[in-house]
Amino acid sequence: SDLFPSQDNLGLEIEFMCTKDKKFLALELVAANVQNYVTLKDDGSLRTEGEYKYTHELVVCVPESECNTIVKRIIEVLDRAGSKVNNKCGFHVHLDMRNRDVNKSYNNLYKSQNILYAMNPANRTESNGYSKRVTWDTFKEAFDANVNNGSRYYGINTLAYNKHKTLEVRLHSGTTNFNKIMNWVVILTCYRDWE
Repeated sequence: SDLFPSQDNLGLEIEFMCTKDKKFLALELVAANVQNYVTLKDDGSLRTEGEYKYTHELVVCVPESECNTIVKRIIEVLDRAGSKVNNKCGFHVHLDMRNRDVNKSYNNLYKSQNILYAMNPANRTESNGYSKRVTWDTFKEAFDANVNNGSRYYGINTLAYNKHKTLEVRLHSGTTNFNKIMNWVVILTCYRDWE
């Protein structure tokens, strides 16, 4: 918890395939006492593979100070449920902007795109229609352009600010690996807060 000194929330969207249905996952999430932090959805953008008959999106909203503990319990559930990801899955992070300067945070993330994309597989770059690189220098330009084109499918989604007061970073490949999730969250919060 020392990694996240702020009182902000984090939103995590974990897309995955599973051998278990939504009912099984819901019961396991309750047993792990994380039901107050999660919403379990079907994900129609994913396709099943063999025994992985169910596609899900798990939306997590957690205070930054509790992220490590809660995400660890969630991932233990996903491991027990036989979950996996493929190159169609994504992992999205919503960074809370209610108590910070969205312009500065956007600028930091915008300038770090080359590094962030380099940390991910090639299928998460511009050719991916769901996480295109942003080309606007300022938050206002990006927000106005996204409103005009009606698209949230950018590596840094500014439309999330209007709906959730967050910046959504959509460019990470799908994962249910606890270390990858937490390392990515630490990297994003560091860039968000860079002075």
